[in-house]
Amino acid sequence: MSAVALNPAHLFDDRGDTKRWRRSLSAVAAAHGVALVIAASWSGAHLVRLPEPPPIAIDLAPLPIAQEIAPSAQASAAAPAPAPAAKPVPQQTVVQKSEPTPIIETPRPIVPVSLPAARPSPAPAAAPSAAAGTGSSQAGTTGTASGAATGASTGSSAGESARGGGNAAAVWRGRVLAHLDRHKRYPQAAKLMKREGRVQISLTLDRRGKVLSVEVNRGASFKPFDTEALDTVRRADPLPPPPPEVAGDTIPMQVPIGFYLPGTK
Repeated sequence: MSAVALNPAHLFDDRGDTKRWRRSLSAVAAAHGVALVIAASWSGAHLVRLPEPPPIAIDLAPLPIAQEIAPSAQASAAAPAPAPAAKPVPQQTVVQKSEPTPIIETPRPIVPVSLPAARPSPAPAAAPSAAAGTGSSQAGTTGTASGAATGASTGSSAGESARGGGNAAAVWRGRVLAHLDRHKRYPQAAKLMKREGRVQISLTLDRRGKVLSVEVNRGASFKPFDTEALDTVRRADPLPPPPPEVAGDTIPMQVPIGFYLPGTK
């Protein structure tokens, strides 16, 4: 093979040949494009339609029919369940308490009290004469009656005076004790030690209730109680004055003063 034949440049030197090759390539490309279009249109026109598949028949099983319930079964189902039998309640045995036998007190025999026999009145002296005897008898009778009346009157007055004087003295003594109690103070040392005691004092006062003297007659086992008892009388002076039924210009008294914690007496 010659060098001229192998040189490609020699083949395309001619411009006319170049144009001719270009036209050929264009024609070939156009022919291919037309062929493709025709093939596409032809294939779309001659598509084969497949027949539709026949419908498939499916047999469904029949639904189960609800069984009818017998009326007797419905009645038995609707009837409530029988209530449980009630448990028997145990009977409680009531024990009757025997009432205590009443104690019958035997009345004591009444012992008769014998009263002293009345003394016989002395017989009037016999008169030497009938007239003198009569006058003497009347005078004796009158004197005896008046003497008896006078004696009875004197005895009754003396008894009432004694009873009245005793009641007045007791009332006055109660007033004196209450007056002292209002002025009494509990010793602080005894209160801290929780001590209690009682003091017996002797005092003398005049008709106006003024205390003339005071002293401890019987002291307590705790010395502060004795001191406070004397101070109580001095603070309470003067005391309530004695009533007229209590005789004397000066009246001696013995008075107890007690010291007790609250709740113990």
